[in-house]
Amino acid sequence: MRGLRTILPWRSNHTSRLSTHFPCDNSAMDDTEKYLPEIYRSFRSRFGDVVERHDAVAEAVDEAGPLDEQTSRLVKLGIAVGAQSEGAVRSNVRKSLDAGLSREAIEQVILMGLTTRGFPATVAAWQWASEVWLHRENK
Repeated sequence: MRGLRTILPWRSNHTSRLSTHFPCDNSAMDDTEKYLPEIYRSFRSRFGDVVERHDAVAEAVDEAGPLDEQTSRLVKLGIAVGAQSEGAVRSNVRKSLDAGLSREAIEQVILMGLTTRGFPATVAAWQWASEVWLHRENK
């Protein structure tokens, strides 16, 4: 079976053409930040004031109800799986692990997407999560 990088060549690890339009200084980044896509880092660098406001709204939403951080992380992961958003799945897997959630809890949320979002979307989300786990194990 061929990997997604073979089937979908634009999902390769090489630098995006967009990154040349949005230069980003990577010198002061920690390991977590280096794992973030170049285009995301470039966007944050270029539109810092907008991103700060967006982050503030996200924080307010997180604090608006009774859910604890771990539950919120799993809900957001489920939404990301449902939207089949690679960046959001990867981000929420990292944040879920940082919040102390187990790999098994994260896998269960991804697996729950099977009956709602379908087999291909669930397998894709599991691959993205697996790549995050592999990256963390190799640190």
